[in-house]
Amino acid sequence: MKKKGLFGVFSVIFLSMILKIWWINNIPLSPLYDFETFYRVAVNLFNGEGFTLDGYPWAFQSYGYPLFLSLFFRLVNNSSIFTAKVFNVICSTLTLPFIYLIFNKVFKNKKVVWFSFILFAFIPNNLIYINVLGSEILSVLLLSVIICMNLYVTEKNRIGNFVIQGILVGLLSLVKPFFMAYPIVLIFIYLLKEKKLVPVLKIGISLIVGFLIIIIPSTIKNYMAFGKAFPISYNGGYTLYINNNSENVRGTWMNAFVVPASDEFKQKLADVGFIYDVDHLTEKTQNLRNAYSGDIFKKEAVKWIITHPVEFIALGCLRVVNVFFDGASDVKLWGFENLEQMTVMQNRWFKVFMGFANAIAYVISASFIFVLLLNIKNIFLKKTDISVLLTVWSMLFFYAVYFVVEGQARYNFPTILFMIICFGWLMEKVIGKKEE
Repeated sequence: MKKKGLFGVFSVIFLSMILKIWWINNIPLSPLYDFETFYRVAVNLFNGEGFTLDGYPWAFQSYGYPLFLSLFFRLVNNSSIFTAKVFNVICSTLTLPFIYLIFNKVFKNKKVVWFSFILFAFIPNNLIYINVLGSEILSVLLLSVIICMNLYVTEKNRIGNFVIQGILVGLLSLVKPFFMAYPIVLIFIYLLKEKKLVPVLKIGISLIVGFLIIIIPSTIKNYMAFGKAFPISYNGGYTLYINNNSENVRGTWMNAFVVPASDEFKQKLADVGFIYDVDHLTEKTQNLRNAYSGDIFKKEAVKWIITHPVEFIALGCLRVVNVFFDGASDVKLWGFENLEQMTVMQNRWFKVFMGFANAIAYVISASFIFVLLLNIKNIFLKKTDISVLLTVWSMLFFYAVYFVVEGQARYNFPTILFMIICFGWLMEKVIGKKEE
């Protein structure tokens, strides 16, 4: 890279970092719901209390973000909310060099490289989630490293590269458990690319070995804490149940007790210490402390899906719409508080900000659909570039996950990288791929 280009990259990274530091200092936001839980568990880890919440062992949600956050707390010997936001700023800043390397590989036109890089660095979602103590920022850092390693893999470093990738996917799974299926996606992509069994077996074994280096100790940890073997968290069955039932009309989270249930089902839950007909807070407390009810919820959810295929498809489509075609509703929902206290001028600028955020969200979301349609014949071909296979199949993976489980706009955050790539490819279709 020329000095001018290197200076440009560092300038974008530096300005993005300064803006994010300004944001966490000037836009007040307190952690709520899952974000508050993550923070409290991280503080408990920092204080030597282990993976606990209110004195009880905790693994209802993924523990990767609280784990990494607690390590940062130990590094700086401080566990304040502001320190947690600084951790997010650091993770986001570290992500940007990998994003540039990815864009520089997938685009031929340098103008598209720079436009996409600047868009990613300053997109509103990347600003507001700095302030939110959730897994979004850390997950994108790990995912960007994995994608970058796939784009720059060579024959000489192939085995070591995929072992490291497996480790990174394992760490990413600790942060967002549905990525436990991502090794299958990667192996499938290379099966399409290689069209030979032996090289793909080597890749697959390398990935799985690295992956198990993380997942096996995690499973042992959970077994020692709960007397039950599960790899990361135990909320999967409950989440599947509350999102797949005849009472869910939004395709998103709801309380389980709202769903009419049989006495037999309630008794099975009672046998493992979970009382079904309770209020919202009691249900939440039971979820946080009961590692055995998930399997029962899962079986009931699967039974409903099998017996209600049309309703399931309708809910799945609704979830996909919630995630990818609801604009930037998550920016307003999770990124700001006390909106009713804004002045008239602040309210005007906020509406401008949201208009900008919504426009970007709709455009890049639609870009993937166009790219998918343009490449529908190519995504199974060996000659197709690895960047296209990675982008399209990764996006289809996200679509499949959100089709089955909960759907809300916040969940599109890990896909912003891929959607911007799709938008960049469409730009190259218009202005050309000529290198400058």
